[in-house]
Amino acid sequence: MTKKFIIFSLALLLLAPTVILSAGKVRVAVMEFENNAASQWSSYGLGKAAQDALVTALVESGNFSVIERQKIDMLLAEQGFGESGRVTPQSAAKIGKLLGVQIIITGSVTQFGREETGGGIAGLVGGKVVEWSGALDARMINVDTGEIMDVAKGEGTITEGGARIKGVHLATSGGYNERAGEVMLEAVEDIVEQFSEKVENLKETMGSSAKVALVKDGKVYLNVGSNYGVEVGDIFVILSEGEAIIDPDTGLELDRETSVTGRLEVMEVKAKVSICRIVNGNANKGDLAKKK
Repeated sequence: MTKKFIIFSLALLLLAPTVILSAGKVRVAVMEFENNAASQWSSYGLGKAAQDALVTALVESGNFSVIERQKIDMLLAEQGFGESGRVTPQSAAKIGKLLGVQIIITGSVTQFGREETGGGIAGLVGGKVVEWSGALDARMINVDTGEIMDVAKGEGTITEGGARIKGVHLATSGGYNERAGEVMLEAVEDIVEQFSEKVENLKETMGSSAKVALVKDGKVYLNVGSNYGVEVGDIFVILSEGEAIIDPDTGLELDRETSVTGRLEVMEVKAKVSICRIVNGNANKGDLAKKK
């Protein structure tokens, strides 16, 4: 991957509309990664470097539609969520719904460093090798449930160096920010590969439940479509939600009481909407619809 191509890809993301939509792809937002590397790297933009690298790799994989970083930063500031990337499973659901995505990806830079080795005859001939390395953890959070659906790790290493003849270096080390970006691009390749392997399972899992967006003229409109893998003929059971069951220790919602009130058959599927007929029972706006 050339540097010009990487820069061009990032520029396209910044100039793109709010969401790069494509039917059948999982819609994601990537938060800025937390920088948990050694303290001497705390002032470097490793979290943003990891975020940008992951966005680029996700788009290039062809499996994901990714929201632009500027939109995320603006929303986080407006909603008072605090520093970018500091997203908990509890807040991910709200952020994801406001951004119009299915998955929030958060993570951390767990390691970053630079190691130099070399030698030679003083003042005459010598050389050095510089190795840059980094490691990342990433988590996929379902915005509908706040559940961590998958985790992945990635590592990146680049090596540079060269000879020195009579005080003249034939190759020199690059800048910290440039090398950080290159290391992160290599590290996120592992993460995207792991996430991409599970895309179909993710779409099937997320497409198994939906909500009633509208009931009109005998038709029921669900808030999922071909983007979640819904097909004509699919059957959904309508569940009316009742009281939430809250964990007294964490305050998180563990489950919610439900009762079956109807049954739907999908008659038409659009990119983000499924139009159904009522087989029996009834459906109301806001009801949960679970695919059989």
